[in-house]
Amino acid sequence: MSRRDRDRKYPAAENCPFHPSGHHGQVMTSNGPDVRVRGFSCQIVKRYEDLAKESRFAGHTMLAEQYTQHADHYTRVATGAA
Repeated sequence: MSRRDRDRKYPAAENCPFHPSGHHGQVMTSNGPDVRVRGFSCQIVKRYEDLAKESRFAGHTMLAEQYTQHADHYTRVATGAA
């Protein structure tokens, strides 16, 4: 996936659907169950939601739940409720 495609799929913090908090514009690194995700909190949420959907489709319900929990955590980070 090219950087341009990745930027379209995982938009920058300015396009974040959440209200910006102190983490607005701050790039973070997340160590998930079996993958490392880097980007703004909104990008991390979107990536973990996509990974959860793919895992659920593949029949890996435990892994999908872990990805969903990571997405929930970064949703709270993005909204400033963490």
